[in-house]
Amino acid sequence: MVDPTLELYKLYVEMADAISARRATANNTLLGANTAILGVAGLLLKDYFTATSGQIRSDLLNQPYMLGVAGFLCCSVWLLAIWAYARKTSAKGEVIAIIEAELNSLVKPFSTEEECLADCWYARPALVECGLPIVFQVAYVGGLYFFAVREITETHVIAAFVSACAILVIELILVLRAHKKLTRGKEGTC
Repeated sequence: MVDPTLELYKLYVEMADAISARRATANNTLLGANTAILGVAGLLLKDYFTATSGQIRSDLLNQPYMLGVAGFLCCSVWLLAIWAYARKTSAKGEVIAIIEAELNSLVKPFSTEEECLADCWYARPALVECGLPIVFQVAYVGGLYFFAVREITETHVIAAFVSACAILVIELILVLRAHKKLTRGKEGTC
């Protein structure tokens, strides 16, 4: 006779693997979109500078704004997708741990893995994954600032750097808060 709890366990483990695969596909798709946006921006940049003076051609300045905003929004969607997949994965893990407890088995691979990781410092994959979209967003903010001022001086470079750092700090705070919510309440039910 087939144990329904064991079959449910197998199903949930397969579903967790499927979510991980979808998460990787989403990350690759959004990385590709950002790479394409930066590639188009790079192609446009060659037309912005004249070969002799290094000055920006003012007749071509409206194009990069849309690319910068689109890239920034793409990164925001990317961060939301990372957080959504992380929460979904976390919930699946909690359900798998509950099913493992019901199986009354001596071997509980998921619960044992979680216990091992709890004993040491471990950066959850979602926390690490958030780094790349944040780096892209900082680049987009810096690029938008550059095209807004239309010239490069030391003051403008410092202002763009401070603006990008402020965005980076805000995003890191949001990521760490989301990470804290994901790791809170690991015991008990969802």
